Amino acid sequence: METTGVDFATVALAYEAVRRIYDLESYAREIDQLDNKIPAALQTALLSQASNLLREQVFHMLSDQRSKDAILQNGLKSVIARYQAPVTEFKKALPDILPTHILPSRAAKALEARRAHWLSEGVPEALAFEAAGLPALEYSFDIVDLAATTGWSNPGAGSVYFATGRLLNIDTLREKAQAEPLVEHYDNVAIRQMNEDLAARQRRLTREIILFAGAEPKGPPAEWVEKLVARWAEVNDTALKRFETVAGELDLAGAISVGKYTLFIRKIDELIESASS
Repeated sequence: METTGVDFATVALAYEAVRRIYDLESYAREIDQLDNKIPAALQTALLSQASNLLREQVFHMLSDQRSKDAILQNGLKSVIARYQAPVTEFKKALPDILPTHILPSRAAKALEARRAHWLSEGVPEALAFEAAGLPALEYSFDIVDLAATTGWSNPGAGSVYFATGRLLNIDTLREKAQAEPLVEHYDNVAIRQMNEDLAARQRRLTREIILFAGAEPKGPPAEWVEKLVARWAEVNDTALKRFETVAGELDLAGAISVGKYTLFIRKIDELIESASS
């Protein structure tokens, strides 16, 4: 609430909207059906994946002015109607857009490790994959909006979105900040809001790459997304190298700071401006 500037009633509406959009009640029921079949601690770990998604998406929804306005002006049903069907489609498409060469290597390894662990503990295969992919759904609102505005499919837009994050090391910085929170409370509040700013830049740059491509390529995204992003990178080689030079100097693998985030976002803005001109 300290960064979204909304009251408890609006937070409650966003909470219920996210819960329904992602059908988290059905997910919880699947886990409940495993009572006495898998350890209780494992059930808790599976549920925590949904809790993390719920928390992050409520924050994301309330940080997005369009979604916040839709809740406040049109009520719960308008937001659910906007996202529920396409998010369901996106969830079903995850197996097509989460191959390890699209995700950042650390995220891909973490996803596969979670899936393998839960499978080894007796979690049904479909539930194990759904749970392992829940962190990727954090970006589904952005991807659904991109697909709607560009006319591309959810798998196509999602693949370009993830590939863009990998190209610019956006995911590396974001994951580092999540794994190593800062000491000062308001620094962490600032970083969380800056992650929303990063997401906005990732959306914008993904849109630029989609517009560069024109029509969506045929075939599964895994067959063409790296080639598409490589072509865009080649055309924008000068601007991209300037960005990479500064990003290297920022040492994204090192300690996180508000200043580092600020400079990184500024350099992405310069890259977008150069690539769009």
